[in-house]
Amino acid sequence: MKSLTLRIELMDASEDDYLPVRTALERSGFSGAPGATTGRTVRYTFNGEGDVEAIAKLAQQSAMKTQKHFLIFVSSSAGKTGMGIAG
Repeated sequence: MKSLTLRIELMDASEDDYLPVRTALERSGFSGAPGATTGRTVRYTFNGEGDVEAIAKLAQQSAMKTQKHFLIFVSSSAGKTGMGIAG
């Protein structure tokens, strides 16, 4: 199964500004975990069918609701592994 990782950064945003983005993405099957926030960037993971363009569009629609400038990065992977990696 393909895994998509989405990173969103809202400029000049507080943690509360991410709430509408998080809510919309979780309703669409994404999961974000405590600790998935690094500075101002929030990372979400989606396991399932989908392509990076569709996921980026969904993220864009969610981020636009915040009225903040935003950066979005989506990556796709058939598998990942790591050992001793924090964050």
